[in-house]
Amino acid sequence: VLGNGTLALILDIAATATRAGVKPTEQEAKEIAQPVERVEENAEASFMVFEDRVKERTALPLEVVERIESVPLAKIEHAGGRILMQYRGELLPLRDDGGLLAELDANGSMQDEMVTVLICSRTSANGQRRTGMVVRRVLDVSTGKLLDKDASIDGMELALVKERVTMVHGASETWEEVA
Repeated sequence: VLGNGTLALILDIAATATRAGVKPTEQEAKEIAQPVERVEENAEASFMVFEDRVKERTALPLEVVERIESVPLAKIEHAGGRILMQYRGELLPLRDDGGLLAELDANGSMQDEMVTVLICSRTSANGQRRTGMVVRRVLDVSTGKLLDKDASIDGMELALVKERVTMVHGASETWEEVA
């Protein structure tokens, strides 16, 4: 409480950044130089769970999801066989693994119809890389356990999230070139 009786909010920015997982620049540079360790099998992790194909649960590690955007179809563009979106001054490649955009186009959907895009980012040796994933709907944010590699399907990892089998996009796969 200030001397004049009004309230003031005092934030400990360093502690807030630490709790949010933001690291100082010096630490980031050291971590980029070190190889990324694979998450131990059966370890518990946090996931953004979504549906990209009908009745199919898919997840991304929560730490790669930066934002959830609701985007008008008119904002999604095509160039060189790729799906792109202008996002905050950069050209963002989009993944549409579930074929939602093609489905909407075949149904003659209106250009003002909205689609959900997960904005994913990762800091690599080449700087910040972002990609967007077009999803039918976001289902949940929850913890889950990765299953053994033997349980993977077509190279995609599986996890049990809220006792349901969920396909997990691996962090390395998420950043491959978008075809």
